[in-house]
Amino acid sequence: MPTGGKKWAFDYNTTTGRYSKNEGKASWVGRCYQWILEEGLSLRQCCLRLEREGVPSPGSEYWRRAMERRRSWIRKPPQGDRWFATTLRNILLDPANVGKFYAYCFRRVKCSDGKKRSKPVEASSWLLVYEDPNMAIVTTEEYEALKQKMTRNKENSYRHAKRAYPPLRSLVFCTLCQRRMIGWTNIHSGIPYYVCPVCRNRINAQKLWEELRREITARLLEPDRLLPGIRRQLESGQTLAKLEAEAKNLAEQIESSEQARDRSRRIYFISPNYPEEKFLAEDQRMVDRQRRISQELEEVRKQIGELRQAVLDEDGIRYFCDQVAHNLDELKESQWRLLLERIKASIEVTPGESVRAKIALPSVSKPEEEIVYQSLG
Repeated sequence: MPTGGKKWAFDYNTTTGRYSKNEGKASWVGRCYQWILEEGLSLRQCCLRLEREGVPSPGSEYWRRAMERRRSWIRKPPQGDRWFATTLRNILLDPANVGKFYAYCFRRVKCSDGKKRSKPVEASSWLLVYEDPNMAIVTTEEYEALKQKMTRNKENSYRHAKRAYPPLRSLVFCTLCQRRMIGWTNIHSGIPYYVCPVCRNRINAQKLWEELRREITARLLEPDRLLPGIRRQLESGQTLAKLEAEAKNLAEQIESSEQARDRSRRIYFISPNYPEEKFLAEDQRMVDRQRRISQELEEVRKQIGELRQAVLDEDGIRYFCDQVAHNLDELKESQWRLLLERIKASIEVTPGESVRAKIALPSVSKPEEEIVYQSLG
């Protein structure tokens, strides 16, 4: 039959162009249906049973002939009677099991390496050649039930499941290894964790996020924590102007002192009777004065830098006020992520002891606060 594919449970007659049921193999197909639909076994478990029973796999005959001929191009070891879940799935979902035989189920496709390979075709494009109810191995109801079960298992597979992690990516660290913890979901319970890739220390991601979100929400909704920061922004303008004037005055004093030292040196070199001790003492006094003024200027400039940083953080204050005005429970994951970046959140996990979350809220007394929990598991 053209591009119909080989059928493990049937023998093909090249003279008549029809299939005949192989009773021995067909009985194993019926057992697999019973194992999956009644006993709830997986495809892999069915494969292990077939291997224990010594049922030859579709590839066992090919590998036996290949090894007998000792073909030089063979690179893989013989598979023997080993079964694979994909092979068994293709056998069980073949419409021939209900007596329907199709053609043009595969087509030859030229791949990127230049070689042609067989690729499956959509079921809607298959051509029904003939239908023989006497060739059916299982009923139509059993076939449809297995087909639905396979589709449902594929949708719920661990490989296709979407991981529901809180918006704490790259913010959780292990205190023992100083490494960033990564997301991991338990395949059986479905519980998301953050796990250290080195020491395997882990913490329940959902519990951590619930506690952290509750604490951040409570702190953002307290006016006493926000008003000092806003007041600091409002008062920093006048303070900044005073400090800049003071810095300018100190810089002028340093320049004036340097000019005085130059005049003193010129007088010393011009006047041959000028006492050397007096020149050295005067020069040392001016050097000490310049050093003291320079230290004062450095402190003033440091205060100016801090106040300028506070002024530049005004956008952050407005952002917080805007977020507090809205319902924090309705924030999306991306918005929470942006909020965590604004408050410079950082979470340190100590195995079996505690969890420390550092956040930088706009507060005068404590610009950086810590939220400490016991082990959340």
